[in-house]
Amino acid sequence: KKWGFRAGFMDNAPAFRVRLLAHLLESFPEEAKSWRGAESWLELARLQEQLCDYPAALAAYRAVLDGHPGQAEYRIQALEGALGLLEALQDWSAMATLAAEHLKRFPQAEDAPRALQAGLLADASLDAKKIASLSGRVQSWLSLAGPNSERALAAWRGLAGVADRFGDLEEKWKALEALARDLDAVLHDFFAHRH
Repeated sequence: KKWGFRAGFMDNAPAFRVRLLAHLLESFPEEAKSWRGAESWLELARLQEQLCDYPAALAAYRAVLDGHPGQAEYRIQALEGALGLLEALQDWSAMATLAAEHLKRFPQAEDAPRALQAGLLADASLDAKKIASLSGRVQSWLSLAGPNSERALAAWRGLAGVADRFGDLEEKWKALEALARDLDAVLHDFFAHRH
């Protein structure tokens, strides 16, 4: 008979729930590798955020990213949670590192544009003078990930948003022009292959 865990919480206090979830994850290592474990780690991360234990929250998000990379639904939630927390903490260096690692591991995944946008924001926050050089990062990711209008839209809009946030209107317009150019090329290829 297979064993698993399912818990109904009597005490709803976040500290109690953290202890219980940590105990369940430790006591049932096979279940911790399944979707139940991914959900438990995500819940643990959210509870740690409520308790303002941000290093523990980031570690729980990291457990999902590292332990459940093939489960896209949970990976996306963990990435979003970790990036959102790092942005709120203004830990730009950690945010840039996480974004770069994620793009390297999952360049074509549906959450790659979010990682790219976070990396652009983090790099610009570390040094606003870098905004002009960030278009190279967008171009290299688009080359690696392959032509796709949704990727091009997300990448160039992300760069335009970062440039706008830092008041660099020249780079914002360059990014929007690159977006128009890339979308035109992607659409041209798409319609050329249909005939």
